[in-house]
Amino acid sequence: MLRKYVSPYLEELTNEIAGALANAGIKPNHLTLLGGGVSLLAGMAYGLHLFFFGAMLLASSGICDMLDGALARQNAQTSSFGGFLDSVVDRYADFFIFAGILIHYINHLQFGVAILVLVVIIGSFLTSYTKARMECFPVKCDAGLVERPERLIIIFIGSFFNLMIPALWILAIFSNITALQRIWFASEKLR
Repeated sequence: MLRKYVSPYLEELTNEIAGALANAGIKPNHLTLLGGGVSLLAGMAYGLHLFFFGAMLLASSGICDMLDGALARQNAQTSSFGGFLDSVVDRYADFFIFAGILIHYINHLQFGVAILVLVVIIGSFLTSYTKARMECFPVKCDAGLVERPERLIIIFIGSFFNLMIPALWILAIFSNITALQRIWFASEKLR
């Protein structure tokens, strides 16, 4: 949802940065894998209760994720495998981040919050899965309120401003609503 409103404003900047990266010999898949690695470090930071550091790493991972597509489009390096790799690495990245947060709350014996994180994980993964499954038909599915960019921004704000539990509640509710919106969308389009 956020992508269609924000992307036009960021396009010039991302294209400029993508041009510099291309001149340095960096390929889109390099950025994809780098973003996944940085997400692993972010998850480790969250697991160690270094939420501010986790937020900075999360932002860095998000920048890599934003730039890999711009770099691929600008240099005509888009490929089916590149899109596939990006999607798979995004799922790993989401898992690393939420697993780190989950580990933090388990270590602090906050089992209710740990269950809340599990609800966020299922909502986040179902949001992505329903979109990917719809594309098999092929039907483009952008229905819903909270996609990956919104999830990352909410987690960033929650960790940066020490509001992680309210951020998790927002994600638990709206990620699952988004998955249900996509199921409804599928029921309308595929009948």
